[in-house]
Amino acid sequence: MKKIILLLFILGMSVNTDHTIGAQTIFEERAELTLQAAAADHEFNLYVVTAKLLRGTDREEALRNLREFTNDQLLGGMFFAYQMIGAYLYTHDLLPVDLKEEIRLAYRDRTIYRGDTENHWVMYYTGIYLAAQTWPDLDETEWFNGKSSPANLIEAEGWLREWFRITATIGQGEFDSPTYLMTFLNPMLLLYEFAEDPNMKQTAELMLDFLFADYAVKNLRGNYGGGHSRDYPQDIINPLTAPDIPWSWLYFGEPDFLPWDNPMGEPRHSGWNIVFAALSSYRLPDLIYHIATDRSEPYVLTETKRTRNIIRFAEERNLPVYKYTYMTEDYVLGSLHGGILQPIQQHTWDVTFVSDKPYNTIFTLHPYYSGMELAMFFPEQKKFLADEVDRYHKVYTDPDKWNSSSPYERTMQYKNAIIVLYNIEPGSQHPHIDGFFPKNLDRRVELHNRWIVSEAGDTYIAFYPLRDYVWTEGEIYDRWRSFELQNGVVVEVGRKSEYGSFDNFIDHFSTAAVEYEISDQAIRVVYTTRNNDSMEFIYDGERRINGKELRFEDYGFFTSPFLRSQTGSRIVEITYGEQTRVLDFNKNTITHTVGSPEDDYILHCAVLFSVPKEASSLGYAHPARSVGLFRRTGDDDWVNMHHPNLFSNGLDYSRHGDTFRLYIAGGNGLHRSSDGGETWKVLTGWQTEDILSVATHPHDSTIVYVSTPFGVFRTSDDGRTWQRKMEGMKRWYVQKVIIGTQSDETLYAAAEDDLYISYDGGNNWQPSDVGVPEILFVVQNPVDEKILLVGTEDHGVYVSFDGGQTWISAGNIPKTAIYAVAYSNDGQNVYAGGYQTGVWRSADNGRSWEMIWNDEDVEAIYALTVHPDDNQYIVAGTNGSGLFESFDGGLTWQHAGLFGAHVQQIKFIPRY
Repeated sequence: MKKIILLLFILGMSVNTDHTIGAQTIFEERAELTLQAAAADHEFNLYVVTAKLLRGTDREEALRNLREFTNDQLLGGMFFAYQMIGAYLYTHDLLPVDLKEEIRLAYRDRTIYRGDTENHWVMYYTGIYLAAQTWPDLDETEWFNGKSSPANLIEAEGWLREWFRITATIGQGEFDSPTYLMTFLNPMLLLYEFAEDPNMKQTAELMLDFLFADYAVKNLRGNYGGGHSRDYPQDIINPLTAPDIPWSWLYFGEPDFLPWDNPMGEPRHSGWNIVFAALSSYRLPDLIYHIATDRSEPYVLTETKRTRNIIRFAEERNLPVYKYTYMTEDYVLGSLHGGILQPIQQHTWDVTFVSDKPYNTIFTLHPYYSGMELAMFFPEQKKFLADEVDRYHKVYTDPDKWNSSSPYERTMQYKNAIIVLYNIEPGSQHPHIDGFFPKNLDRRVELHNRWIVSEAGDTYIAFYPLRDYVWTEGEIYDRWRSFELQNGVVVEVGRKSEYGSFDNFIDHFSTAAVEYEISDQAIRVVYTTRNNDSMEFIYDGERRINGKELRFEDYGFFTSPFLRSQTGSRIVEITYGEQTRVLDFNKNTITHTVGSPEDDYILHCAVLFSVPKEASSLGYAHPARSVGLFRRTGDDDWVNMHHPNLFSNGLDYSRHGDTFRLYIAGGNGLHRSSDGGETWKVLTGWQTEDILSVATHPHDSTIVYVSTPFGVFRTSDDGRTWQRKMEGMKRWYVQKVIIGTQSDETLYAAAEDDLYISYDGGNNWQPSDVGVPEILFVVQNPVDEKILLVGTEDHGVYVSFDGGQTWISAGNIPKTAIYAVAYSNDGQNVYAGGYQTGVWRSADNGRSWEMIWNDEDVEAIYALTVHPDDNQYIVAGTNGSGLFESFDGGLTWQHAGLFGAHVQQIKFIPRY
């Protein structure tokens, strides 16, 4: 190996570690470096053969090895199936005629085993698909399986498309594996390169983007963070020697050393499997490269995967696997939710930190094994399975192993803290839990109050064991072990930039307390983090964050700043900066735009009054600067559009052809701008002075409705004249008027005494008999026009499922003033807020509710809206605290500017 490195530097090839130069330059340089290094090696595999032939190095040796691969009947199986056809397709023009025929005959004479795992089948069917495409006219006598080329092509394509479907719907079964990632990537690269069917080539590109984005979001300078399936002990304890490292190096430019000359230790069986990648014409999109390398801001990733196919002892074939990852520039803390999610090689949780030393991780596990666990996934007799597995994986029954699932392990993670609980049944194999601590930590200190604190570069780790333990010293690590069957640990991770010094970290945890109860009935832990977040966890019971129940269903398929998708949607949105790449597996399309979904719309805000933060101490604010219509120009940057309608109650817009208009309802009438807010025109007179809301007609720009303290008014001539429309109404005061989602002739008016409905454009109204007075707000389900919700002054929310004929009180939401109700655009979730309520969400159209956010400093929620193209993006307006926004469906919130503003309405308006 040293000779290869010397040769490369003589040739002038060096490793480029400048991550600012972009994905393409990184890849081109390292792809060539890979091919030269592989061609100079003498390892006996098809990747080296391919590199030698294409680089003209050791041609005779390469052809000799290729013949041996072709004719050795002991070399077969799914790896052979795709690697051989890949080598053949790349080198076809360089092969002797007789060798080409020998390769074809190998698919006739060789028994090619399909395998029994997900990655096996992907490799096998990719190989069969490309071989059947390469030799399309062979009958069943020319194939090892007795099927013709067309029959093999149909079967292979059928399985592959089913795998595409299920992977995009509920995730991979062998997910996030540092060892087997490449067994999915390489087949997709071959399909992308050689599939003649353009639909198959397109789907392969979707899968490559999908797999790389999923990999990138958990990459920390080459470390594959988080919980894993199919993880081997060597990779778990020393992440930077894992088989995925060459792929991170090739595509992401990290780590910054040659993977085949690894200073962290001996790399594991890479086998030059990045050769096919180095030859491929697939190019990683720049935004995925940046997602993998930009760690300037911490972020949370939640996601849902699936178990491998469960064949017995369970009611469901594929159970969901819930994953949580917290990423920073110094460390990544990640976890699976616990239980048996992957046989043999599960890795449930760890903290992995940036280090120039090997073994840069800390974690715990219960080293469980049983025939029952294996029999859930494999068809053999359970009494013999454990011994059979041990023959291949060596450590399965070992009490000291470092990879294991356990039915007695559960986790709960929130950002930089995790609670791991164990409730091991008496008599179970290996009744202890182990923890891995590398010996090369900068410092490890056991404090008087049970905390064990460790320093690793710029990362600080606090580890609290619930029960007694012992240490066992090893050569490269110290093993923490506890024999208590009911047990657990609490871990919180910090950074030097947060604490200033490790001594400050020690000081904090010298007084940090963990509250816990352990009994025969339950294990319960309550812990408050340094950031004052409360975590409560009961084994096999509730998980609560700051008093709110943690629901795994809210994790989504992907939820993060970079990846977003709802489970089952088969649409994945990849976002970085102003770039958005949408993978639509339903339509088999990739859409790439510059400008995030938010950039297609501009958030506008109608402010009734405001006391800006800088003026609040003076007790007053200049009204011309602090009220009216505001337009967002940056994350927390807002511009007052300085229209003459200072006290703003509501806003709307209309777009018809090239005509775009903004409307502002307020204390001195309805104002309209046709030039993006540069100039304004007053459309109403003294009869309609106080405008409470405005609704524009979806198809006719001349028709506009407004609600006022004196009823509903309509213009049909572009605001020149107005008619009061009150026929059938008993009271005049109308807080809100909206146009129906399905019919532009249907109107709803939230009035002082009832909700009124008009089916003829406002000419006639009829009460809907909600049963309570003072209707403040009305919203209609955007998908089902029969579902209506109203917010009331003192009675919470009422809902109708029959278009307003009958009403019921909506679930458990507080019976107080509800000022705002907003639907997600798919009609699946509805949000509500009001006086001292926080924000509530209902997933069943108001039958039941849960509070998703509350801030004790926010007295009332006055406005809510959901982004038109992103149902995860919610904005809430308050009565003095400005705006708050959530990018993950309400799981987390952040301030969005306009401090001090009393926000009456917020709306996403298309860019104009």
